[in-house]
Amino acid sequence: MKFSLNIYFFSLLFSSLTINADQKIPTPQKKKIAIFTSKGGGAHKSASQAITYYLKNDYEILIVNPFEDIFESLDPINRLSFNTVKGEDLYNFFLKNRWNRMINLLGDFGEYYTRTHQRRMIKCLQKYIQNNKPDMIISVVPYTNSATFTVAKEYKVPFLIVPADMDARTYILDINANDYEKFALSLPFDDSLLLEKIDEDLIPEERIKFLGFPLRSTFLEKKDKQKIKKEFSIPKDKKVIMILMGATGSSAVYSYVKKISKSKLNLHLIVCIGREESLIEQLKKIKLPKNITTSVIGFTDKAADLMAISDLLITKSGPTSLCEAIQMNLPVLIDNTSISLKWEKISSEFVRKHDLGKVITNFNQVNKFLEKLLKNEDEIKLIKDRMNNFKTKNFKTKLKTLVKEMIN
Repeated sequence: MKFSLNIYFFSLLFSSLTINADQKIPTPQKKKIAIFTSKGGGAHKSASQAITYYLKNDYEILIVNPFEDIFESLDPINRLSFNTVKGEDLYNFFLKNRWNRMINLLGDFGEYYTRTHQRRMIKCLQKYIQNNKPDMIISVVPYTNSATFTVAKEYKVPFLIVPADMDARTYILDINANDYEKFALSLPFDDSLLLEKIDEDLIPEERIKFLGFPLRSTFLEKKDKQKIKKEFSIPKDKKVIMILMGATGSSAVYSYVKKISKSKLNLHLIVCIGREESLIEQLKKIKLPKNITTSVIGFTDKAADLMAISDLLITKSGPTSLCEAIQMNLPVLIDNTSISLKWEKISSEFVRKHDLGKVITNFNQVNKFLEKLLKNEDEIKLIKDRMNNFKTKNFKTKLKTLVKEMIN
């Protein structure tokens, strides 16, 4: 009797510990990260896409455009235009037309407006946090981060800023990070040009992390250059010049092709026009000599492939294309033929300081620089050696490690 009772109780205990074959084991709920991005220009979107790609397997990612999803009711351009034009739309219009003076004024207004509307922005963010309950916020956008910092600190939400520019000043306006340990600012390089823009009394050294630039994974992959050249019908016997002026395209593209058409060098131009398809008809009007051929490329996700087969890149002073070129060991000619955007001046300074190419201040310099660089293999080799010092080798690893430390 005693033996049978022991068997009975043992069977009950065993059955309570055994999971039914049909019963599913609940998976742990992923922590939620809100990534604040913007459609103003292409850099913010590119950065947020890279960060999403590296974190999506470990966390639930919320892609948030704060200018539309959180602060839309505060957008003065949208209100003045009766909901027909948003602030980001106006920015992109100025960018496409190279109205940099207007963009700088728009930036000054944005700084003033966010400061004078701080309380209302904080209320909007409080509502967002309460409704969505993110476990962490990563911002790649400027101007709004002071309000985000205040609310993140109030709700004890870890907050990481990953600027889409090398000059971080517009990203850390009015932030005093001394008394919040769950805050960090990422910089692409440990370089004095970048660090001198930051007030160390407000952003202490221990809050600054050098993660590298948030490049998409395609820029970290090995490339089969012969295969890419065949795919894009690129001639093998010519030096390849890539002209890239950002996702929105630019009227400067036409000016560069026009100038280069006078060159005596044996060249193939990869002309990237982005979404600006109206440039196609303008480019057709340029009479090219036999020594110069072209490929006109619209909006594409193959920028890394095209850089891999290029010998030189002509690009605007934005940080994304510069850092992409550094990663691909591609010497640069930085366009500085119009008034620079305040937050992009550092790109030209960076190229000059580290001798990574040339800065074009006048279109008449273009062919002289092409002659100097493309005919001098030793100079090109030195530039590529210097670029190796800044290549992003482990952004993914550093980002994941930092996020894990901050979110736990």
